[in-house]
Amino acid sequence: MSPSVAVPPLPPPTPDVSPAALLDEREMLSTYQDGIDHHYQQDMFANYGQERPPRRRTAGDRPLLTWMRHINEYLASHASHPLHRIQTWNDQGFFERVSLKSLGLRIQLGHEPGDRCYNPKRAFGDDFVVIDITGIHEVAVDFCNCQSALAHATQLLRTRWYPAKYTDPKTAATFRLMEHFHVLSTQSKVSGWEFYASLSRRTENTGTARMKDRYPSFMLMARQWRHLKMMKRGGRGHDPAGVAATQPGSCAVECPACPQPGKNLPDGWENAPAWKRWVYQLFLSIDANFRLKRRKVSTHANDPGLNRGCAYVVEGVAYRAFLKATGNMPTEKHAHCNNHNAVKLANLKDGAVLSATGVGAVDCARHGMRRPCSIGDLQKGERQIR
Repeated sequence: MSPSVAVPPLPPPTPDVSPAALLDEREMLSTYQDGIDHHYQQDMFANYGQERPPRRRTAGDRPLLTWMRHINEYLASHASHPLHRIQTWNDQGFFERVSLKSLGLRIQLGHEPGDRCYNPKRAFGDDFVVIDITGIHEVAVDFCNCQSALAHATQLLRTRWYPAKYTDPKTAATFRLMEHFHVLSTQSKVSGWEFYASLSRRTENTGTARMKDRYPSFMLMARQWRHLKMMKRGGRGHDPAGVAATQPGSCAVECPACPQPGKNLPDGWENAPAWKRWVYQLFLSIDANFRLKRRKVSTHANDPGLNRGCAYVVEGVAYRAFLKATGNMPTEKHAHCNNHNAVKLANLKDGAVLSATGVGAVDCARHGMRRPCSIGDLQKGERQIR
C-alpha cells in the first residue's frame, strides 16, 4: 500500500508558450490517433495519386507524440513517490537540492492514497528519516491515530517501510533497500559501514551539509531483516506456535548428498552387508579458526542472540552452561607440535579480554557443508574433544 501524500497548494503555472505553438501541438496530436499515422498517409501517397489505407504504426515509432497524450497520468503518478529528490531554482541563479519536507509535503500512513485522515498524529519529534536506495531522506510522516488505527510500526510495514524500532519509530528503511543490501553483502562481501557511507555520498557528496547519522539503526534493521528471511525460508510462518517453537537446527540447509535416513537412503539400509556399509557412512571433519576472536564488549542481556540454535550456531545458554561446567579443564599441550603457532597464540594471547578466542565447526568432509548446530566459540585455544 502506497502512502497518502498531502501536497500544499501551489500557484498555477504560467508557461511561456504562444497560442501558435499550442495549435501546432494539437495538430500533431490529431494526426496520430488510435495507432494510425494519418500524417504519414497524406505525405507519402499524395504525390502518387494513390489512395492506400493508413499505415498502422507502433507506439515506438513516435514515442513523444504518444507520451504527450498521457502527460497528466505520468505527472499524477509522482504523488505516490514521496522519496523523489528534487531541485529548485534559487535567487542566485542555479539549481539547489531541496527536500519535499521543506516544501510542505506530509506523508499520511494508515489510509489508502487519496483518503483523508481526520485524526493524524505526527511522528515523534517530527524528525523522521527514511533510508532508500536513492539516499537518506528527511520526511514528514503522519500516522493514523483514529480509533481503529493500527500500531505505528504496522502502518510502516504496510507501506513497505521497515521500522528501526517498534515504539515511537523515527527511522525506517524501504524493503527494496533491505533486499538490495542483503544480496549485496552476501555476494560482494560489502560491509554495512561501506554501504551506508555510499548512501550518504549519494545523498550529499560535497561534504558541506551535515546529515543525520542513522548507521546504528540501519545495522539493527539489517540484523532483524536477515533473521526474518531465515525464519521465512524455514517455513516458520506456517507453524501455529510461531517462531518460539523452532527446533534446534531446523533452519539449517543440510547437505543434500550426505546420507540422511528417511530422505535419501533406501529402505533397509541399516541391514546392508559389511562390505557395503561404507556407502551409507557419514564422514565428518572438525576445523577451527583461531583468528576469529570476539572481545568482551557487551553482554547477552544488552545484545541478545536471535537464532538460539535454530541454524548452525549452537544455542547460547546451554553452551555457556556447558563451558562453565568444564571450565577447569587443562589446556592441551602436545610435545610433538609445540611450534604450532596457531595453537600457541590461541593459548597465550589476550585471553583475559576476549570472550571467545576462536570458532570451531563440524563440516561434511566430502562436500564442505556445515552441519546443523555444529559451530561454537572456543575458549583458551585447543582442547580435547570427546
